[in-house]
Amino acid sequence: MINLDRSTERWQDIEVSAADAGVEVTRVPGVDGAAVPVNDWLDVDHRRFARSHGRTILPGEYGCYRSHLAALQAVIASGEPVAVICEDDITVKPEAPAAVTAVLGHRPDLHVLKLANHRIRGFVSHGGDGLASYGRCIHGPQGSAACYAVTREGATLLLSALQTMWLPWDIALERGWDTGARIYTTP
Repeated sequence: MINLDRSTERWQDIEVSAADAGVEVTRVPGVDGAAVPVNDWLDVDHRRFARSHGRTILPGEYGCYRSHLAALQAVIASGEPVAVICEDDITVKPEAPAAVTAVLGHRPDLHVLKLANHRIRGFVSHGGDGLASYGRCIHGPQGSAACYAVTREGATLLLSALQTMWLPWDIALERGWDTGARIYTTP
């Protein structure tokens, strides 16, 4: 769970929802992009970002990106075969662990399973049913990286492919054709 040091109340809420869902939660300290001077930002391609978006990177976007990279490193270091990375503004749903397990049973070679999206357009099912339904969208980006399951192999692949920021994290995460990651979503 990505959580800024100053967001203690959010962390307390997450601990409660995780306990209610019966899942173990590990805190990954979030990066506060506003607290890091732009000249100290690591691995950022400012020119490519500006060409792609017509603007500069917002401090919050930088912090989000670095926080997700730290979460991927935590997944790799844990030795666990799969983990769910969440931002601290979501609630852990009790059915999430069973859904992730079921989808991995259908598709054990996936790298990422997005569990939260802002937009689902043109969803094409690739399998499963009910809460364990998964697929891809033909129209994107879907937005949001608030919650996704990632395998250890997927975390390693993404950490390498996305080390340099030139897109916001939620967009970079969805670009499986660019990273080589097998990325699916739940409807």
